Amino acid sequence: FIAPSHIIPLASPGMVAKGIKYFMNPSSPFYIKPTFDIDLIKWAWNFYRSATAEHVEKSMTVIRDINWLSKKLYKELFLENGGFEYNETGLLQIFKTEKGMKAELSTAEKANQIGVEARVLDIDQVIKLTGMSRVDALGAVYYPGDALVYPDKFMNFLKQKLKDANVIFHSNTRVLDFTTNRNRIEKIRTSKGEFSVEYLVLASGAWTRNLVKKIGLNLLLQDGKGYSITLQNINEKPAVPAVLTESKVAVSPYKNALRLGGTLEFSTFSEVKRQKRIKAIIDAVPRYYPSLNVTMPKIETVWYGYRPCSYDGLPYIGASDKFNNLVLATGHSMMGLSMGPATGKLVSEILSGQNLSMDIKPFAINRAG
Repeated sequence: FIAPSHIIPLASPGMVAKGIKYFMNPSSPFYIKPTFDIDLIKWAWNFYRSATAEHVEKSMTVIRDINWLSKKLYKELFLENGGFEYNETGLLQIFKTEKGMKAELSTAEKANQIGVEARVLDIDQVIKLTGMSRVDALGAVYYPGDALVYPDKFMNFLKQKLKDANVIFHSNTRVLDFTTNRNRIEKIRTSKGEFSVEYLVLASGAWTRNLVKKIGLNLLLQDGKGYSITLQNINEKPAVPAVLTESKVAVSPYKNALRLGGTLEFSTFSEVKRQKRIKAIIDAVPRYYPSLNVTMPKIETVWYGYRPCSYDGLPYIGASDKFNNLVLATGHSMMGLSMGPATGKLVSEILSGQNLSMDIKPFAINRAG
């Protein structure tokens, strides 16, 4: 999703309450694997301290602005080039319970207050908008300003554009260490040799934390694992993307596929595909869309990835105050695709000394102290 509607940061009072409820439940939408990991403990403590109503209020317009900027850039790219799947379909937050409704209506009220349009729909309106024969829910909040992009096609489009611009890709090349000289990074040592550095942008997702440790920087960042299941030949699919509120499952309809995504699992780069968590995603769908025929996929077809989660739910975007040729861009949590183009533009403006498209002080890489 390209989601200006997602104005509530991951670090919020509601998330702490859910974390306590879901703690160590391997089939819940939010899961922390029991482990003694000092980095995870530090991150969790700072997450808890950041999860305040005051932090939410300060963060909402910041999150809105970076997503608005991204959506503008996505649209410009699409209109100028085509080449990927982009639809301004909006987004539904569908709720089944009174508790879910209360939470979504509260967020909708906050969204409308800061200029993000939110419409409350009854169940008949939801059915009409989705085009489904049946939706089992109380209603939904509709955010018409959100959009949908097919990640695979967009990344292939970007890669080809960069190749056309003579950008060189070094695939399957592992970064081992860095050579520094006073306040500059001079070389990157990799599994395929050394590379000299003029400017270095570290946008390495959840792996950024371990990379910056090599140059004496500490970043409060954890890998939040999520799963994605792409289904073909679906009998019926909704016309509008949705988040199933109580289950925290994202439903993304594309031209020739239906993609389901969900869970946030902190398990220190675990490569295990947890069947209970995958099954929880699959089982959630017919509870909201009874006519949608989805079955448990073969485990090898299930994709997973590590979301880079900052301690306060805001990304890290900015120049290092220790090395004058280093810029970091990571920590977008579940909003990497949504915030990606804006992040790239901000990084280019930092490197070229241009005026910034928005205030990036909330994204400062040293804000944790």
